[in-house]
Amino acid sequence: MHVRRPRLDYGRTPTGLDRNEVGAMLVAAGLGGTQEHALLSLLALNGLRVSEAIGANIEQLGSERGHRTLMILRKGGRS
Repeated sequence: MHVRRPRLDYGRTPTGLDRNEVGAMLVAAGLGGTQEHALLSLLALNGLRVSEAIGANIEQLGSERGHRTLMILRKGGRS
């Protein structure tokens, strides 16, 4: 997957990706494969840290009221 990094202006505070950039990133990840798409979806759509996403246990994947759920251990031990 080839993603062009934005130019950084070190005089400004970083703002993150806008809605269109996140959408383009998810489309590009979807073209690469299911693992890439799943990881980027966790990161972008749920605001997870990389360590939180890669620490997720697939055995904790479940369903609640018709929605897929996944228990994530957040920073500081919160879930």
